[in-house]
Amino acid sequence: GEFELLRRLLGQSGNKFAAAAMVLAVETALRQAMLFELRWEWVNITNGVVRIPRAYQVVGNKGVPKVLHLSRRARRVMRLLHPRQVDGRLTAMPSGPVLPTTQNAVVMAFKKAKAVHIAQSTARGQSPMLVDLRWHDLRHEACSRLVGKMKNLLHVRAITGHKSLQMLARYDHPEVEDLLAQLG
Repeated sequence: GEFELLRRLLGQSGNKFAAAAMVLAVETALRQAMLFELRWEWVNITNGVVRIPRAYQVVGNKGVPKVLHLSRRARRVMRLLHPRQVDGRLTAMPSGPVLPTTQNAVVMAFKKAKAVHIAQSTARGQSPMLVDLRWHDLRHEACSRLVGKMKNLLHVRAITGHKSLQMLARYDHPEVEDLLAQLG
């Protein structure tokens, strides 16, 4: 669907970190600004966690989780991004940004990939898929996936950094059948 299409388009964008940034956005539910602040010093791929320092846990009025739990897919992407030594082995104690590119460069690649897709689809007489997609929609997708997987909004809030359950509740779209099944 849209996820795979966008990942493929970003992989062809010329920015070698754009597709990885998109996957990490969907897999971590991080806001765009925080995604590009991630540092290797905070990452433990083996344990599947990123420990975010207190100074980064509040960005404006936005909450950021203390510990970011990495899905299997996020860990795979992190391993691909992991700095390597000249001989190809992983650097033991890497430092610096996880995504060594700018937020603006990835957003521009995202916009260009969308524009190319829309132009190509229109030229073929097809209806393009990514017309209304914004980068922030990746966070919305991530939050919706987490709510669908976890069911407990308090646990999802610990992952997403939402300050209130009210804000998180907009991602919860339970099916009647699911509610009935939970009731027993």
